[in-house]
Amino acid sequence: MYDVNGVTIAHLAATWWLNGLREPADRPWLLQDLDVDESIAKAEAAKQAGADFVVVSIHCCSEYQTMPTSYQRDTNRRLIDSPAIDLVIGHHTHVVQPIERPNDEFIAYGLGNFLSGQRRVAETTDGVIVLLDLVPCNGQWVTREIRSVPTWEIGGTYRILPAAETIAAGAGSLAATLRASWYRTVGAIGAYGATGVSPVARP
Repeated sequence: MYDVNGVTIAHLAATWWLNGLREPADRPWLLQDLDVDESIAKAEAAKQAGADFVVVSIHCCSEYQTMPTSYQRDTNRRLIDSPAIDLVIGHHTHVVQPIERPNDEFIAYGLGNFLSGQRRVAETTDGVIVLLDLVPCNGQWVTREIRSVPTWEIGGTYRILPAAETIAAGAGSLAATLRASWYRTVGAIGAYGATGVSPVARP
């Protein structure tokens, strides 16, 4: 748990698999296997311990697909349906996926890549930073809106550039690449038509 401007945020994480590695039997504390009921129980415990807002990050599902799988959507929906969970964020797909808004709460299915250095397809150079605007409502904190910062990774350098902001500052020969990345990311985020989601800047 950590404090953000007086709001106590709990951040839980779980993984669907270990990319072919084996979980060390003698160190079970290293990771949390993805189990919806257990994640909900941990979120409830976090709320009881004083958390105002609970985020669950899950490492899950098929790589390089811009649309979530049915299992991914079902799992994320079951998590966000819990009153104890306020935001679900997905990882592992290596490409940006949609943001969805069921029951006025948000699921960010996939934040893309930041430091992976992958170059298999153009989409693996894309990522997104999401900024949440939280407001008090009926005695609890809720997400009013999400603002996105589409990013692009420079191959071989592990430098992350905010796409639109870098274009505005003078991107030179990278401008067209950054613009294409920005449009891919915004298109992927908006695939489910969630309201209350908008980019911080436009190219």
